[in-house]
Amino acid sequence: MTTEIKRIQKTTIAILFFMGINTLHAQLKPEKFQPEWKSIREGYEIPEWFRDAKFGIFLHWGPYAVPAYSSEKYPKGIYNEKWSKGGKKPYTYHREHYGDTSKFGYKDFIPDFKAEKFDANEWATLFKNAGARYVVPVAEHHDGYAMYASKHTRWNVKDTGPKKDVMRLLADAVKAKGMKFGASSHFALHRIYYEKSDPTWDTNDPEFYDLYGEPVGNDTLPTKKIPKPVVEPHY
Repeated sequence: MTTEIKRIQKTTIAILFFMGINTLHAQLKPEKFQPEWKSIREGYEIPEWFRDAKFGIFLHWGPYAVPAYSSEKYPKGIYNEKWSKGGKKPYTYHREHYGDTSKFGYKDFIPDFKAEKFDANEWATLFKNAGARYVVPVAEHHDGYAMYASKHTRWNVKDTGPKKDVMRLLADAVKAKGMKFGASSHFALHRIYYEKSDPTWDTNDPEFYDLYGEPVGNDTLPTKKIPKPVVEPHY
């Protein structure tokens, strides 16, 4: 089996996996499920439309598109000297092109993430012409930046960067073309995503904890602090 075929297979599995997560919300009936995996596994039914959805688009897009180097995990790599992907090391690249993260960190890319060429209708048309039946962008990656308008974090596309709700615009355009739309969240890994081993890095500045998270150990249990109410995007 060729490397390319393996890559396509892995991509397809990832798409189906995350699409399954995002269609879950639409299928769950509160009176039918209990907050445990067994209840979900036994009671969840795959949506009828998805049974025949042979092809869909799953995509990552965020401030990491500004440096456009390595992958969507560029923000992780610039704080972790050992991290690399495909032979590319964001840690070294970042310091050569932008300087040390004590002076220029991931947050500093956000003002340049303007999405000035973004055209939701153009994207939707491309996906439709490609034969896609559904589209699932990442609403919030491990980096903690919300690609939708949010009242619960200042680090979102409506208040910073593009200054417009690109997720809403894409959702409306995709649905207008007759495709299904989902919004995927990868935020669960956020609490251990950013390295904070150097006290001079901006990840250790309390002013930016709401983006980078407070320092925690990998084996630390989730905080018992009561968070602010989280309003999930409904697209």
